[in-house]
Parts: sequence; C-alpha cells; structure tokens
Amino acid sequence: MNNTARRTAVAVLSAGALVLPLGLPASAASGDVSDPLAGGLVGPLKLSVASSGGVYVAEAFRGALTRINRDGSTSVAAMAPEGAEIAGVDATRMAQAVYLTSGPTEDGFFAELRRLKANGKSSLLADLQAWEEQENPDGDVHYGFAANALTADCARLVPEWIGGGRGYDGIVESHPYGVTATPGGWVVADAAGNSLISVSRSGEVSTLAVLPVHTTKLTAGAIAAVNASLAEQNEPGQPELAPIPDCVAGADYAFESVPTDVELGPDGMLYVSTLAGGPEDPSLGARSKVFTVDRKTGEMAEYATGLFAATDLAVSPRGTVYVSELFAGQISRIVRGKPVQVAEVPLPAAVEWHRGMLYAAVDVFPGEQGPDGKVVTIEP
Repeated sequence: MNNTARRTAVAVLSAGALVLPLGLPASAASGDVSDPLAGGLVGPLKLSVASSGGVYVAEAFRGALTRINRDGSTSVAAMAPEGAEIAGVDATRMAQAVYLTSGPTEDGFFAELRRLKANGKSSLLADLQAWEEQENPDGDVHYGFAANALTADCARLVPEWIGGGRGYDGIVESHPYGVTATPGGWVVADAAGNSLISVSRSGEVSTLAVLPVHTTKLTAGAIAAVNASLAEQNEPGQPELAPIPDCVAGADYAFESVPTDVELGPDGMLYVSTLAGGPEDPSLGARSKVFTVDRKTGEMAEYATGLFAATDLAVSPRGTVYVSELFAGQISRIVRGKPVQVAEVPLPAAVEWHRGMLYAAVDVFPGEQGPDGKVVTIEP
C-alpha cells in the first residue's frame, strides 16, 4: 500500500466513526469543565503545559505551534512549512518546547523533531523520516489479510487501499504524533511507523519498540459500516475508493496498531495510547488500547482496553492515567484496565495533567461556522 493510499485509508476508516452513534453506556462524570482558555483554534490535536503555566497548542490543520499565555492572550511560537503540520509537543520538563512536524515534500515526506529555543528560533533535533527510511522499524511486520486467508477469486476483489487480498508489510513512512521528555532525551510515538523512537539529547536516534498488530475478525456488519463511510467520502469528479467485498466476511485482518501519544509515568514506565488502525466505532467494538513500555528494554504490556479512539493520554504524579476518547466525547480515567468517564466534552483530541488539573483540547474538527477548537481545564 503506497503512502498516498495509506493516508487516504486512515482518513476514511477514522471518519467512519463520525457517522455512527456510539451508544455508550451512561456514566457519572465528576469533572468540572472550565470556560475556554482560548478558542478559534484550528485543529488543536496536541497540547502541553509549561512549568510557567503557559500552554503550547499544536494547531495541526494550520501548521502552527501556538502559545496561550497566562493572561489568555495567544502568540505563534513556530510555523511548519506550507502544507505541513505540527503535532506532538512537550514543554513540561524544560524552559523551551520540543515539537514534531511532518508533511509532504517534492519527492516524498519529511518528519522532524525540533527544539524551540528561548530566542524563538527552532533547531533540528532529529530527522525521523531519515531514520524510517534507513531502518523501517515495522518493515518485517505483516498487516492486512494473511497471504492464504482468502480464496484467489476473493483476493482479487480486495482494493489496494486496504492492502489488497494478500496484505502488506510495514511501509516506509514517518508521521510523528506524540513526544515526551525522558531523563536521557525524548521518546516519539510515530503513528505511521507504528513504533516508539528514542532520541538522545545529542540527537542519536534508535528504535525502542514496535507496536503489536491488532487482529480483528471482519464481520458483515463491519464491512457494511466501512463501505457506507466510503460512499460518503467519495466526491463527484474524484477517483472513487473501491468498496470492501463481502467475500472477506469472517476473515482475520491485522490492523496497524497506531500510537497516538506517549507519556513518562512516575514509575519510570512509558504509557502509550493507540488507535486500532480502523473504524473507532461500534461496528468493530471499542478497540483502542493503552500499553506500558519499559523505556530501557522496550518490553510492552497491555494496560487498558475498551477505549473509543484514544488519541492522547496524561499521567498524574500519583500514576493515574487519563485518556481523551475522541469519538466517545469524553475524558476518561483508567480504573482496573477500563475507562471511567471523568468529563463529557465535545471531540477531545488531547489531555494533559498540570498541578492537579487536566487541560484538554476540544472541538478539534471544524464545524459549520469554521474552526473553533478550544482549550479547557477539568477538575478531575
């Protein structure tokens, strides 16, 4: 599956969650949500709170790193090249922020970890696309259908945008999406590489871990849901994406486990939120997970399951894990491996902990009146 097809597939499969009611069980929310600290933000998919109390927001759809000052004013701290995005940001353990930026180039993609200096200029810390091209950490992982899972006639009907009838191995593409500081440097959650990448303070890059595949048996209902989403996404005059054939019903599909955020917990472990690489809606169930990862060995274990579109997480000094469940419309606390609602908020993409409060980016997708993303605080 080529880069363009992969990005299209992710967009379509994720969008499928927007057109179906989630039907979540009722849950008592205890968190009080504040008035917005700032509004009018364009796709605020990530945020980080500095020790000074200033909030850095990654306006991904605008390609801007914006700072919300303590008096409520905003200023642009950094801009990505035209057509590129700024995603993960971390300002919690240093005076300046580090941030992730990626996007298209004339001959492919670029992906970088950059440092925002005190003088307002930025410098390159690591070329993550170069590492992906050199190592391709998930290159030996097989996704999609197993080579012998479908009959030859059925396999020929499976469109290439989901990997074709024989599946595919991990492709060469980096889309860094989350970052956290560690005693030795930084760890990056690469949403396209399906991996955690370590970057030392001197800029040395290495692979810490590759996320495990998320195997799901495709049902007739799931296929119908995805195809319904396709029908809505296809636009007149544009090339249409072929539907998934009914003949694959009952077959296992190895979805890419997509890391969306990484945080360092007080126990020294890394906590990683993941999407399950497909529709985050009831057609396949609540499939997002949180993993713990030993930052020295890369050893990984499931920490929580049963989440809808876990796009970000936060860990308190006491070790409590909070997750933003984007399409569930809630910030949740993990209790015995399962999510418990803390606050109901519209389309929350990011959540961070700072001095006893949760900070969340909400309303992250443009509405009828245009972009109006917001940052709010929540008393857990």
